Amino acid sequence: MNPCPVYEKNSKRLFLFFICVLGNTTEMKQILTGKNKTRLCCVSSSNDGQTWSNATDLTESVIGEAVHKWATFGVGPGHGVQLENNRLIIPAYTYYIPYRCCSFPVP
Repeated sequence: MNPCPVYEKNSKRLFLFFICVLGNTTEMKQILTGKNKTRLCCVSSSNDGQTWSNATDLTESVIGEAVHKWATFGVGPGHGVQLENNRLIIPAYTYYIPYRCCSFPVP
C-alpha cells in the first residue's frame, strides 16, 4: 500500500517500503480498537525495477516494541532519502494509543 521509494547509492539498489495489513482490517478499525495489524515491509531491485526481491517484514527489527503502542502506522507520503552517513530515512505516521479505558465491538 502506497510504497515509499528510496535509492541506496552504495549498493545501487532501489527500495520500496510499504505497509501490509492483515486480512481486510481497515485503518479505522485499528484506531478504534487499538489493535495494530500493520506490518512494515520492503522489496528491493538492483536492475531499475525490472525484477524485485521477495517482501521482507521489517516491523520488529526496525520499529521494535514501540509498534505495540500504536493503533496503526503508515509510510509516506513521498519518498525517502539517504543521509551522508548512508542511513535511509523514510517518512511515516503513527496513531499512538495513549490509554485504553473502554472497549466495544467494531464490525
